[in-house]
Amino acid sequence: MVINTLRASDWLLVAALITSAVTDIRVGRIYNAVTYPAIVAGLAAAAMGMGPSLVSALLGSLVGGLALYALFTLRWMGGGDVKLMAVAGACLGFPAILHALFYSIFAGGVCAAIILIWRGQSRPAVQDLSVAVGRLSGLNALSLSAIPARGGAFPFGVAIAVGTIATIVLERLGMAP
Repeated sequence: MVINTLRASDWLLVAALITSAVTDIRVGRIYNAVTYPAIVAGLAAAAMGMGPSLVSALLGSLVGGLALYALFTLRWMGGGDVKLMAVAGACLGFPAILHALFYSIFAGGVCAAIILIWRGQSRPAVQDLSVAVGRLSGLNALSLSAIPARGGAFPFGVAIAVGTIATIVLERLGMAP
């Protein structure tokens, strides 16, 4: 069973994820009072052998934070999201943080699709997707028209929580890629 194989750093991470997801939904913020102590505690747990190795935790925190920092600089997400992914990296270590990033971004895409459908914007979303796929494939790579924003943000902390908890479960079950 998964619960029997959870490390101290996993419990810490789940607590920080749930707390942050709730505050992100309720007030649109992920608080430094949660993320900063959780990063320190995750690294301390690693140093005491209750998580990944300390080197893995440091690298995971760096990779997790920097991966989302690029999106923060583009104003696609908030600073709390960046720090929450750094918490995930400190508690999961490297390379597990890569799985958490993948699953979190995937969960975010699913959330965005649901929101667009809910708002009745599924047709424009499909058109935007076809433009993006065309650009990636090189078919219309020279197109300079921007894909318009479809309006609104959503609490990405929820996607981080879902993706990271999925990573923990899959890792502990031995099903991670």
